[in-house]
Amino acid sequence: MNSMRDENQAAQLLIHNDDDTPDEFVIDLLRQVFGKPEREAAALIAEIERSGKAASGPYPQAVADALFKSAQQRISVEGLNLQITLETIKTPCELCDKPEGRSACGSGAAPSGCAATAIVRRKPERTHGKKNSTMPATSWTGILPVSRAASS
Repeated sequence: MNSMRDENQAAQLLIHNDDDTPDEFVIDLLRQVFGKPEREAAALIAEIERSGKAASGPYPQAVADALFKSAQQRISVEGLNLQITLETIKTPCELCDKPEGRSACGSGAAPSGCAATAIVRRKPERTHGKKNSTMPATSWTGILPVSRAASS
């Protein structure tokens, strides 16, 4: 579809309210194309009617593209005007939970959207057998747990 999309980012499909498309068709689409159980499909219909749209996902970009194509084909075959849009989900910073590019703890240049995350993930340099009290010789790459309550 769009070659500008990042294949590593998650995506979701938004199903928009359409007074002309029967609910039964939308439920059938959600069940057969998106693999939603009947109860979840009914809940999404209620969300569409309440909010004007509902999201299905997140999915890997390739899966979202395939679902989008399949849904569009079924809508077209039935001659309906149901609108479904595909949008990339911006991954929030793992430390400050701000959207990518709007990180509260750095420039947003790191892959996860935060310079602080890159610092925590950086592998310490090897000391080649020398003692170094500030830089351990291990290569831990985990993320430090941050309490959401403490960061507010």
